[in-house]
Amino acid sequence: INRPISKTITRGVLLFGATPNAMTLVTLLVGLAAAGFNLTSTPAGTVWGALCFVLASILDGCDGEIARLKFQHSHRGEWFDSISDNIVNVFYFATLGVALGVQQSQPSWWILASLGFFASWLSLVIIYRRMWKAGRGTPLAISFSFLSSEGKPRGPFGRSLYYLRMIARRDLYAFLAPLFVVIGLAEVAFVIATLVQSILFAVVYA
Repeated sequence: INRPISKTITRGVLLFGATPNAMTLVTLLVGLAAAGFNLTSTPAGTVWGALCFVLASILDGCDGEIARLKFQHSHRGEWFDSISDNIVNVFYFATLGVALGVQQSQPSWWILASLGFFASWLSLVIIYRRMWKAGRGTPLAISFSFLSSEGKPRGPFGRSLYYLRMIARRDLYAFLAPLFVVIGLAEVAFVIATLVQSILFAVVYA
């Protein structure tokens, strides 16, 4: 869904001399705007936040497309893209939990948001340490114990984690979660976020 739209945007911004890192920065700012809208804690604010989050997900493909077209791939840009993506993901869903807590007067949402926030960063710290050792700024560069050297899952448990990791792909949850917010089911969106965070935690510690 995202790729055809991002390619159209890429063709447009190339006319203005856009660079990969500039697009990464724009994506980061749009994603942080999504979190900011959530902090208004109003139904309209969460809808605007969801739309910004979808836009950030679409724009996320532009930096890589520009880098390939202009042969401007860089080690620093790879790290910038990866870190920016995770900042947007963690803060968007954490602030969605804050908004739900205010809207429903249920502090339990704040507790869940806080736990998810810290669990996500704990997992990401471990992932980034592995990426640093691998010398790359992408999770694709690191190995997991449940995968063979060829990238194939090992045993039933490995297959389970492999398919769970596929479910937790950003393209999927970055579309589904905002969709539920827009149709008035923000609680379902938050459950999706919690599921993704749990899968990430399981994959990291497997």
